[in-house]
Amino acid sequence: MELSADKRDKLTEFLSSEYTIPEEYIDCVKVAVKQYSTKNYSDETIDNLVRTPQSLSKGLALLRERNGKNDLSLFRGII
Repeated sequence: MELSADKRDKLTEFLSSEYTIPEEYIDCVKVAVKQYSTKNYSDETIDNLVRTPQSLSKGLALLRERNGKNDLSLFRGII
């Protein structure tokens, strides 16, 4: 697959960008994490999770191989 310089630059910018949850949504996201999480996180841990900036490049590090196959479950959780 060939990438033009413009597409490469856009992809690099996309992968290196970070996003945060806007302050007005923090409380409802915390409720959702507590309600739908498969783990029992403490309120402090949930607060830390929703306030930490997220990026796709960090999520790509979670791609891994399990039983000879690509396991995308952790990556999907980030996305």
